[in-house]
Amino acid sequence: MLKNTKDYLPALKEMYPKLSNADILRIINYGWRQFYFYNLRNCDVLLQSQRHKYWFYCGKLTKNSVKHFNYYIQMLSNKFRALFSKRKRDWDSIYYFGINNEEYEMLTKK
Repeated sequence: MLKNTKDYLPALKEMYPKLSNADILRIINYGWRQFYFYNLRNCDVLLQSQRHKYWFYCGKLTKNSVKHFNYYIQMLSNKFRALFSKRKRDWDSIYYFGINNEEYEMLTKK
């Protein structure tokens, strides 16, 4: 049986009565998009809750420490690549635009 995000709305509304339905749906959809974004880029995803004492790991686990260390290095490079693709450029509060010589001369004649 397939479920939609709206199927979880009544249970979440009971847990968080102060939030509106639209806010809850926006939070759920954002979480699913982020989960999809990182899985698409071959990153591991760890979801955990200190309050409810659970964790969910989507990735590869192994008992061999050497294999796990090599896998961890590979996943760190994937993580940095994914975070770099999401990074936005800092704005230096300067607007850059281009004008030709004729426009420059018109502006400087005034």
